[in-house]
Amino acid sequence: LRRPSHPRAWLSCVAPPNPHRRGNGEAAARRRSEAEAMGAAQSGGPWCHTCDAACGRTISAPVIGQADASEHELLASSMKQCEALLPPDALKPGGNDASTRASPTDTQEEDWPTPTAGRLEGELAPAEGSGGKEPTTPPAAAAPGRPDAENPFDDLDPEAVLPEALQRVAPLLELKDYNMLAAEEIFAQAIASLEGRRGSADAAEAKLATVSLEALRSSEQFKVVNERVAQFDSATEILYNENMQTLFECDYGRFDLCVSPDGRWFDYRMTVDIDAPLSEALSTGHEMDYVPQAQPLVHQAEFIGEHSGFNLKFIMRMAVLIFKSELVIEIVRHRDTRFGYLLEVARTEFPHEGAGIPKKAWGAIRPWIYTTNFWMPRGGGQTGCTIVQVTRVDCTMSVPAWVLNFVFKKMSTTFIEDLRSSAIKALQPESPWAQKIKEDKHGFYRELRKIEEVAGTRHEVSAKTVPKKDVFDRPWRLYPELLDTRPPCSR
Repeated sequence: LRRPSHPRAWLSCVAPPNPHRRGNGEAAARRRSEAEAMGAAQSGGPWCHTCDAACGRTISAPVIGQADASEHELLASSMKQCEALLPPDALKPGGNDASTRASPTDTQEEDWPTPTAGRLEGELAPAEGSGGKEPTTPPAAAAPGRPDAENPFDDLDPEAVLPEALQRVAPLLELKDYNMLAAEEIFAQAIASLEGRRGSADAAEAKLATVSLEALRSSEQFKVVNERVAQFDSATEILYNENMQTLFECDYGRFDLCVSPDGRWFDYRMTVDIDAPLSEALSTGHEMDYVPQAQPLVHQAEFIGEHSGFNLKFIMRMAVLIFKSELVIEIVRHRDTRFGYLLEVARTEFPHEGAGIPKKAWGAIRPWIYTTNFWMPRGGGQTGCTIVQVTRVDCTMSVPAWVLNFVFKKMSTTFIEDLRSSAIKALQPESPWAQKIKEDKHGFYRELRKIEEVAGTRHEVSAKTVPKKDVFDRPWRLYPELLDTRPPCSR
């Protein structure tokens, strides 16, 4: 395979097998020592997908993750041929993990494409050959784990890795917990351990690792986690749209708008400081029985099916004059206990089959909406929290940008004040939200307090000091293909 124009073309789940990371076998050890001796240098020559380095060799073999067992064996055997062809400047110190490999920022010979997810001006069309998906730049680390990170699966035999991984992931997939980032870490560690053994000098061990790896990637549990991680990564992309126009700004927030070139859809972003902890700030939108009290436009809200604080579906019914609207939304919440944040992915476009979705009322419309809510406790000894909310709206028809600018300039302050005031209501001890927080039926608010405890050990954040995108980096992670988050009218 020749090196593709875009890194995601071959990063279908995780980085391809890396013979230079910690693993078993003399070949892996020899490669590792050679890589350390090569010193800092830039990559050059055609990229080889077999040894994942610039050895100058072109191999017509299937992409890792799509080949069957026999093809994987072919790739493993060809690694030895690649080793002799590696040029002395192929690697950087520390091995050939993509996190230490010479990157486009290290060389002027090749540039990664600009990310398009969330970009509206002139960057909407997917690249040719991308299958309609929006490309993205490679993250800070493009390997399933750090070279110096301890991998708990390295001590297990290859055939024991999959059962152990599934056993550890099982409780994280249960509705009451639904911790996709923790499950992602386990699968990424298991895959990295198996990938490292595919180049083992022990043929039997290499074959067992290959078979276990294919079984892991084919498991239903992995598919669920991989899909949710794709949703997470896609949601983080739209938070940092650089084409926004600021319509309103004050000491505690700002309102930005970006309209697509054809006027068929738009993004609006609110960055707001809220004088309430996470529990109170989220309770007014989570406790469906009391949503109408916090949001006057909503006259009815109810959960759909079983739910928890981290995975739920609900319907909101609204009426403005003679217009009736129903929002049928799925929310998945991802919590981080390193930096301390909660990321909500709310979407109306999700599989409805078997979900028990109510029949649409006569005359009602169900608009398409995609929202990302990035919640952060202030930290640094400060109380309250900060939210970055980006909502993508399908207009269903072309609306001039000047019309949307005029409307949202008038409404932006109301949006921000409503968001702040609804959280303040939950702070009142006699409020129904305070009672729900105290009951904590599903343990949701307990988990939010854990996030606040983590945030208390870091620096302060605010609407004026929102963290950069690298806050979403994880030491062990998967790399699924990003989802197309554009409205149906623009696909």
